[in-house]
Amino acid sequence: MADSTSPILILTGMHRSGTSLTASLLQSAGVDIGKNLNPPTKGNIKGHFEDLAVVRFHENVLEANGLPSAGWVKLQKVSNVPEPWLTKAEEIISAKREATGITGWKDPRGTLFLDFWESRLPEAKYIFLYRAPWEVVDSLYRRGDAIFQGSPHLALEIWLNYNRAIMAFYDRCPEKSLLLNIEDIRLNREVLSSAIAQKFGIILSIQSDIYDSSLFHTQVSQSSYARLLQQFFPESVTLYEQLEARCDFQKRVFNREMFSDFDRDWLLQDWLQFRSPQEKQFQLQSKLEVLQQAERDLTQQLVQTKEALDEAKTQFAEAERDLTQQLAQTKEALDEAKTQLA
Repeated sequence: MADSTSPILILTGMHRSGTSLTASLLQSAGVDIGKNLNPPTKGNIKGHFEDLAVVRFHENVLEANGLPSAGWVKLQKVSNVPEPWLTKAEEIISAKREATGITGWKDPRGTLFLDFWESRLPEAKYIFLYRAPWEVVDSLYRRGDAIFQGSPHLALEIWLNYNRAIMAFYDRCPEKSLLLNIEDIRLNREVLSSAIAQKFGIILSIQSDIYDSSLFHTQVSQSSYARLLQQFFPESVTLYEQLEARCDFQKRVFNREMFSDFDRDWLLQDWLQFRSPQEKQFQLQSKLEVLQQAERDLTQQLVQTKEALDEAKTQFAEAERDLTQQLAQTKEALDEAKTQLA
């Protein structure tokens, strides 16, 4: 049984920064990240690997403070934790401390609760994941969250807020913080176990064959969107550079050469790449509308033809009755004439 001096691993980072992938790797190494986990969704078909008790705690406290439960906020920490959620937090802590082996949890919303958990879990160790802002924004846009449809800038503002909170905590508590770029883990899963062993002295054996690379999109890093952020949102690139300089796996000298050829041509190229499928879709939609209108016209013609046919049948039936009646009358007259002649 663990005691209050045993480490508890708290994994967090901005949404879409690879926290689910990293949590799955920790679980593969035997870390107890929870028994009742958040089920898979369209955005995370492999699962979120989130302890529902922890997620519900974060969501409820956010809502109690009048904030979105998803954590789409611009403040760096949530300080007000009212009852009964304080009691719930103590229950979570007790359950983790009483569990056997290494325990922990993962939730991106936890970035907003770092000070809260640090004050109550002095033995906790924190694993922070970060990802390039252009990749996170692209991932959020592709997932299609409704909140960003009317406020596309919010995705970048939240990325800035979360990572500023992480960097502030890392600078204040470096001995209990591990900062990693998800790209390093994506390329080599052993980076995670090596970094944890070096920073925290915790030995984990991670299974490296559970990751499906097709689910992790990185193509946007080769696009012009990174240069767009540098040009119009330079604070995001500066913060990413600061995170790179603190990365525990390897200290990086940030490569700004990717922004050196910023010119007008890339904007037109992106415009073309965006418009081409859009235009094709528009053409297909127009063709579909033409076919649908043709279908409606033919249906109407069919109805009119059927009505005309029904009317013709009625007229034919009436004519047939009239002729039959005339034929009967003629036969009667003929029979009468034969009788008179006889």
